[in-house]
Amino acid sequence: LTTPLIDERGVLKAVALDPQIEEELTGGLVGDAPNGRADGISAQRAREIVSRISSAIASTGGGVMIVGPRLRPALALLLRPHLPHTQVLSTLEIPPEVTLRAVATVA
Repeated sequence: LTTPLIDERGVLKAVALDPQIEEELTGGLVGDAPNGRADGISAQRAREIVSRISSAIASTGGGVMIVGPRLRPALALLLRPHLPHTQVLSTLEIPPEVTLRAVATVA
């Protein structure tokens, strides 16, 4: 899964989310409630976060986002219409022999 994304030194360069943003998105898109329901986020807030992610991806020349495993499917769906070539990977999808380097953090 990650092999084509790794450079010749075994480094995977990715854009990460600030922990607060990741927590907000996880609660809003995935849900933390005991019933498993998501709180939702406003369309305006979603656009703002997607814009920040787009800027970070563009400024780093990258195309990989790294997030927690619970958020990965929901974030991939959110980004697909805006950043169709951006890979959204879970931290659990990175093999231990790969060095992960965050080239930007979206805050």
